[in-house]
Amino acid sequence: MIGKIKATWNATLAEGRARADRYLGARPHRSFRPTPKYKYKKGRQVAGMWPLVKGSFQLIWKERTILIGLMLLSALALFVFVGGIPTLSFADLRRSINEIFTGDFGQIGAAWTLFNSAVTGSLNSATSPLQQFLAGLISVIFWLTYIWALRHLLADKPQPIKIRDALYNSGSPLVSSAMVFLAAVVQLIPAALGSFGMALVLSGQWLNGAEAMAFCAAAALLCLLSIYWVVSSLIALVVVTVPGMYPWRALAGSSVLVIGQRWAIALRVVLLVVLLYVIWAVVLIPMLLLDNWLKFDYLPIITFTVQLLGAFTIMYASVYMYKLYRSML
Repeated sequence: MIGKIKATWNATLAEGRARADRYLGARPHRSFRPTPKYKYKKGRQVAGMWPLVKGSFQLIWKERTILIGLMLLSALALFVFVGGIPTLSFADLRRSINEIFTGDFGQIGAAWTLFNSAVTGSLNSATSPLQQFLAGLISVIFWLTYIWALRHLLADKPQPIKIRDALYNSGSPLVSSAMVFLAAVVQLIPAALGSFGMALVLSGQWLNGAEAMAFCAAAALLCLLSIYWVVSSLIALVVVTVPGMYPWRALAGSSVLVIGQRWAIALRVVLLVVLLYVIWAVVLIPMLLLDNWLKFDYLPIITFTVQLLGAFTIMYASVYMYKLYRSML
C-alpha cells in the first residue's frame, strides 16, 4: 500500500515537472531578469497601427450587413434594458462648449472633464447599480457576438451567417470570459495600489521632496507592471472565445503570443482608446451645438447620438482587437 502511494506521488510530481518545463520552455523571458540573446524569442510581428485602424474600418464596411445590424441591435438593447442618458445631463457640457466657441478658453478644462464623463458613462449620476450591471452584461454579450461573427466571416471557407446565428451561438464562452476578466482585475491590483499611493503623496499630506518623488517613481513602476501583465489578458479575452477553450489555457496561450510584443500591443490599445475619444468628439460636439440651435425638446438628439456612439464603441473595439489578435497568428 505504501509503495503504491509513493509511486502515485512520484508520478504526480513528474507530471507536474513536465508541465512546468513545457510552460517555462515556451517563455524564455523572466521578470526582473535580462534574457540571454540565445534564449530570446519573439512572437510574430503585430499589425502596424495605421493598417490596423484602416483595416478595421474596411472590415466593418465590407461586412456591414452583419456588423452594423448587430450595432443597431446592441443600441436598442442598451436603450430598452438600461435606458438612455437624459439630454439634461449634457446641459453643462453644452454650455461649456458654447462658451469655448465664443472665446472663453478657460472652459476647456471643464469641457474636457464633462466630455470624459460622457464617454465613460458617468455623466448620468441617476444610473442605478442594476442599470450599470445590465450595461456591462449587454456589452460583454455583444463582444462575444462580434467575435463569433468575425471568426466565421474571416474563416478560410466562410459559411453564410445571419445576425440570428451570431446571437444564438456566441454565448458559450461567457463564464470562461468572466474568469479571464477576473484574472485581469487581479493583475490590475498593483496599478490600483500605486495610483492610490500616488494620489496620497501628491496631496502633500504625507511626504514631500525627494521622498515623494521616490514614492511616485515606485507607484509608476507598479502601474507599468500591471500594464505588462494585463496585455496578455486582453488577448486572452479573444483567445478564450475559441470553441472548447478553457480560461487558464487561454491565458497560457496568449502569454506565448505576446512574447516580445507586449509594449507594441499596449501602444495599439492606447491608440484604440484615443481613436474612440476622437470619434466621440467629432460626432458628439457638433450634435450638442445642433441640439442647442434647434431646441427640439420633443426630439432627444443627444440621447440617440450617445446610444449609437456607445454601440459603435463596442463594435469597433471588438473588430480592432480581433484583427490585432489575428495579426499575431
